[in-house]
Amino acid sequence: MVLASVNAPSLSFPNGDCYRVTAPAEGAWRLHADRVAICLAGACHFVAPTEGARLFDRTAEQRLCFHSG
Repeated sequence: MVLASVNAPSLSFPNGDCYRVTAPAEGAWRLHADRVAICLAGACHFVAPTEGARLFDRTAEQRLCFHSG
């Protein structure tokens, strides 16, 4: 589950928060579009979802499925 789909980081990252980074990504996230940001110890770590990965966007109340191409 991700909290929201956003294109730029907020000012603070509570431990354990996860976001889907949307294009066009901005600021510190500009190189991480279409990835998942996992926030730990005041920093965000980015992972690329695998083909067919499914997430739930809690803010949008939508299921997401990742496909390449």
